[in-house]
Order: sequence, then C-alpha cells, then structure tokens
Amino acid sequence: MKVEAPNNDNFTSVSAVKELPAVSPDWVGLTRAISGCPFGHEKDSALVLSHLISRAATGDVQGRFLQHLNPDFFPSQNIISRIVQALVSIANILRTDADVSIIFIDNQLVRENVFLGDTEEDAGQRLSRAGLIFMAIGWITNLFDPVTSSSSSPDGTLAIKTELATCFETSTVSSTLTSRPIVEMIRHFGDLLPTRRPDQLESNQRGFGNREAKGAISETLQVASINVSSLERIGGIKIEWTSSLSSHLDFDPARFDTISGNVVPVLKIFRYPSLCYQHAPDSSVLQKLLANWYDEHTKPPGFSANGLIQEILISYKALVLFDRNARKLYRNTLRRSLLGDLFDRELDALCLAQVRYWYQEYSKNPPFPIRETFYATSDFPIFSARLLHLENFIDSIQPNRISSLWKDKRDILRWYTFWAVVILGALNLVIALAQVGLAAAQVELSRQALKPGG
Repeated sequence: MKVEAPNNDNFTSVSAVKELPAVSPDWVGLTRAISGCPFGHEKDSALVLSHLISRAATGDVQGRFLQHLNPDFFPSQNIISRIVQALVSIANILRTDADVSIIFIDNQLVRENVFLGDTEEDAGQRLSRAGLIFMAIGWITNLFDPVTSSSSSPDGTLAIKTELATCFETSTVSSTLTSRPIVEMIRHFGDLLPTRRPDQLESNQRGFGNREAKGAISETLQVASINVSSLERIGGIKIEWTSSLSSHLDFDPARFDTISGNVVPVLKIFRYPSLCYQHAPDSSVLQKLLANWYDEHTKPPGFSANGLIQEILISYKALVLFDRNARKLYRNTLRRSLLGDLFDRELDALCLAQVRYWYQEYSKNPPFPIRETFYATSDFPIFSARLLHLENFIDSIQPNRISSLWKDKRDILRWYTFWAVVILGALNLVIALAQVGLAAAQVELSRQALKPGG
C-alpha cells in the first residue's frame, strides 16, 4: 500500500495549535527533576503532569499529605505546591540511586525534613507515608497508575489501576514489599515491560541485515495491517487509551465485555506522549530505574529507557500517521473520545501533523522517511513481541464477504488483482450478453425475412 506524504490539506499543522496556557514554575521544576535536565517540550510535559497529579490529589490525598508533611516544608505555599515540592525531593532521591526501597526514601524524606517522623511513631504512620511515596513513584515514572483512595486499600496494600491490561497480573501487592528495591516491588504486579522474544537471540546472531534468513520468523510489520483503521475494520479490534507507559501496545485478543457479553479484542495506546519527553534523557528517573529492570535472559536487545521512549513515539507513525484512513479514524473518533478529558496536544503532532522528531535533541540520527513497512527486531527491538502479536492476529483474519474484500487493502497487489479480475469478468459478461442479444436479434430478423410476403 502506497503511503502518501503529509500535506497541508490533510494535516493539522503544529503551528496551528493554540499556545499553551501558563504553567507554574513548580511544575516545570518537577519535570526537570524527573528528567534530570532541561529538555524540549518541557512545558507540554509540565502541563499534562499538572493536570494528572492535580486531578489525582483529591481531598483525601491532600489530607494525607498534610498529615505527614513537615510544617516547615514550604509553609507559605498551598497544599498542591507543597505536594509538588515533595515529589521533586522523591525524584531527586531516585535519580541519585534508583536501587532503593520505599522505606529508604521515607527515611531520607524524614531526614530532609520533608516528612514528619520519629522513632516512637506507630507502624500505621510509616505505612501511610509509604502509600504516598508509592503514589509518587507512579506519577513520576508513568509505569503504572496508582490507586489514590485510601478506602481501596484499607489493609495498607499497594494498589494500581490495571485498566484490564494483560501486562498486569495483579492490581495489589503486599505492603511488606516496601522494604524491597523499588524495581522488585513493581515487578510483582506482572511483566509490565516487554521481554526478549525467544527467537531474538538467534536473530541477533544473524544480524539485523539478514531479515529474511531461511527459517526465520517473519519480522515484517506492514503499516497496511497494523494501522488503527485496519485493526478496527478488519480485526474488529477496539482501541483504548491508557494512562500508563507499561500498557502501550498491550493487546488482548479475547477480552470479555461484561456489558455486551461479547468477547472483544482490545489494543491499548498511551494517551500522554508529552510525558515521554521527560523520560528520554539519560539522566531521567526512568532511565535510572530501568537500568536494573531485566536480567540477561529477559532483557530485549539494546534496551534503554531512551530506546523504550523512542519506540513508543515512533509507534504512533505506524499506527496512525502513515495511513490516510487511520488518520481519519483518529481525527473523527479516537481523538474526540479524549476531548471531554485532559487532551495531550502532542497526540495531534504525532498522529496528524509533521512529526517533531524528538530524538534529534539527543542524537545526530536524521528522521527516517515515511514508510509502509517496519521490521520488528531492527525498528522495534523492545516492543517487537507486542507488535508481532498484533500483526499475526490481523493476518490470521481473512475477508469472507464482498464488503470485507473491498475494505481489505493489506495486500494492495492482491486487492488490485482481485478487483481487476472482477471488473474484467463483469465487462466480459456484459459483452457476452450483448453478443447474445445481437445474435438473437439477427436470428429474429432472418426469421422475419423468410416469412411469406416478408
């Protein structure tokens, strides 16, 4: 399928997007604490982060922070600003050493006079602060969306919103894990991040250049197959937005819908790409945290937090930008589903407009051109398993009706061939019928001519 280049008629330009509203310096300071340095689009990230945390930090959360924050910690600021400053302190601790536990962070915050605490306090106070730190880690890393209501975990368990993503095996873990390294604690929720495919070791030994080696598993990802329009029209796949990085490209081929009673395939796409920019620098909290995420057997080739973020941003191209029908679906349906809530304008920049090639800020690699084919191991070494799962699912579906055949343009050569045969066959049929009609007319004329007196 030929993929057309973006043009001014079909795309919303980045310059046409309204200027960002003013963002408090506190929020910009938080994004810099998370990234470890100034970065491009930090105002976009700060705006999204401010909406997310302000919405999550409801009266219950504010009350819990007020209970534990030291009265001398930014006393003249409002409670939200004080919470932001506490998050800055937590981000700074994680950037210094991410291989620590929640209890270690709690002790450090008490020493820095961010939290109140003493040796005679009961276990409930420490457990309550641990819950706040757990929430902060979710907000800072975007690896999971923490449950903020204390009533949801009255026994002190640590809870997250799984959004029914398959990468999460459980929504709660024991508070005893607060004494373990943070990475170990988070991994108890499941395999949040993609792991090395069993065949990737062999692929690495062959090298990326030998993509079609004999006996190799197909590495091809066709934009015509995996764009959101094809996924919805051909595969009947429901597209859901997710607020956690871990759930991006999470695909459930058979989720039971409790409302309709039907089994529906569901693909999740990260809805806040602006937050990706704060995680891209090598100095970011996420980079430090994920350095110890994998062992040598499960780590995808060349894994880094920077690479993870790059693949997430590039995936919007394959899913939306490079296909006209996918852009139309995004503009008319997927985008509108977000407008009643917090909308990240960077989605438009990635899905509708010329892509702002973020990685030019961190490398000298030029942006690659518009493509109709990607290769799993070389283009998406981290997310290859999820994308190949999606590709294999959609490739297993064959059209069984004329309307399905008309919509299915995954193999454009086959599509043109089929409809050329249909059209030529129809023309031949019309010509044959015309010839039969002419022959019948000639017979009738001859019969009339042979009649007596004719």
